[in-house]
Parts: sequence; structure tokens; C-alpha cells
Amino acid sequence: VATTGVDRHYAYAFQWFSLGAAALAFWFTTGFMRYRNQGKSSS
Repeated sequence: VATTGVDRHYAYAFQWFSLGAAALAFWFTTGFMRYRNQGKSSS
């Protein structure tokens, strides 16, 4: 079966979008934890 490489491009796009989504989720999670802990330590 001959492929034109389009499937490979979709796989790379999925890989990079997944990495971006994971980085965004990590950024939001750490930012939220820092914001939540900031209120506890300031009293």
C-alpha cells in the first residue's frame, strides 16, 4: 500500500496539539495551585 505521507502529517499534528494541550493543562494547574496556596500563606 503506497501512502502519500498525509497520515504521517496528521499524526505529527496530533502529537504537537496533544503536547500543547498537556502543557496548557499543566500551566493552568500549577497557576491555580499557586493562587490557592497564596491565600493560605499570607495570613
